[in-house]
Amino acid sequence: MMTRSGSDRRTRIAAVIVPVVLFGQMMALAADGPLLAAAAAAVEILATILVVLLVAPPSTFWRRLAPPLAVLGLAAVWLASGTMPSIDLLHRGWIAPDLNRGGVVRYIGGVAVLVAAAAVAWRPGGARVSLDTWIMVSLILLAAGFAMNEADPSRVWGYDKGFLAGRFTGTILNANAAGCLFGIPAVLGLGRFLTLLPRRLDPAPLPIMIAAPVALLAGIGACAITASRTALAATLVALLLATIFDQELREQARQRTRYIVLLLAALAIGVAVMLFLVGDVVSDRFQTVSTDGIERTRIWAFYGRIVLAHPWGVGPGGLDDITLHALSSTTDAARIWFVHSPHNLFLSLLLVGGWPYLVLILTAAGLLAWPAIRSSAIRRQPMIRASISAIGVILACASVDITLDIPAFASLAAFLIGTVWGGSVRQPVTMA
Repeated sequence: MMTRSGSDRRTRIAAVIVPVVLFGQMMALAADGPLLAAAAAAVEILATILVVLLVAPPSTFWRRLAPPLAVLGLAAVWLASGTMPSIDLLHRGWIAPDLNRGGVVRYIGGVAVLVAAAAVAWRPGGARVSLDTWIMVSLILLAAGFAMNEADPSRVWGYDKGFLAGRFTGTILNANAAGCLFGIPAVLGLGRFLTLLPRRLDPAPLPIMIAAPVALLAGIGACAITASRTALAATLVALLLATIFDQELREQARQRTRYIVLLLAALAIGVAVMLFLVGDVVSDRFQTVSTDGIERTRIWAFYGRIVLAHPWGVGPGGLDDITLHALSSTTDAARIWFVHSPHNLFLSLLLVGGWPYLVLILTAAGLLAWPAIRSSAIRRQPMIRASISAIGVILACASVDITLDIPAFASLAAFLIGTVWGGSVRQPVTMA
């Protein structure tokens, strides 16, 4: 029979596996490319098997996860059947079958990450260790990105950044996605910082006590210098909401006004200094909002026409081919040939698997979200709320950009969703 200390040790080991896997993907250009994505998905599946063996989730866990997992399974069947004409009763005729099969594997890898994260968060202290690990490896990603940018601002791992050569992209090739990547540790860092308030007294090792405020400030600064308007705005809104809705902070503000005022003033000054240092970069980008907005609506209109023409989707790997087939003018070709994404989450889901796929994904999301929303509304859990806010940042970015079309970011979202679900549904809730 496993001892309590042995169980805790296995949980701590399992809790770092998925963050480390995601760290590796982010270091490797966010696994953006068919070969990298397939390799990343294989590692995710193996990592999930290892996590499940380590934490051995009880039958209660599987019963609670069964409804959303069943819906996600149906979505996988929908995608897989479209890649096999012999069993595709709807005769969807998806092009690029070789790439579509790889897309199905990527989808399964993402679901595996969600299961692994939920299994870890189900165990006492597991979610905290997972999120602490992600905060710390995010700082390593940030440092690596700065080092690469200093060595050669026009390349990442030798790959040319093209027209993004003048923008900070970290360890990946897309500046807007990088802004989202660095906004997340800022939000999680604030959530972890709030768990260290005097009356909570959440036990934390010294490294995370240092890393949390550093991630908050460095994450905001890095997000800002990517010049991603949506990521920066979403991050700042998430930070504001996380602060306003923290019950313990409000109670301490009533009882220890001077302490809280000084604390918030210090944080506000730190954020203001960060934004001041990168003010020119940010202001220059905001001056082009109207022009870029018009261009974005043209992209949405182009891919919207493809959605209307293909109600069953074009497959998880067929976007580039169908885009080339849909180019009807030199104007479209000049505007669209390099885009590789509809820059909108709902259009992406519709293009991947059509309306049935969109309905299945939204249903699964609802089944996963309801316990977390209900829990976070009645319990004092800063890290749960911070994780939900981080998911909100990802969704905001994905609504106008390519964020969730990049494999590693889809897996990062799955990690956060699984962590929130496991930490919310498990009884009793002990996650700080």
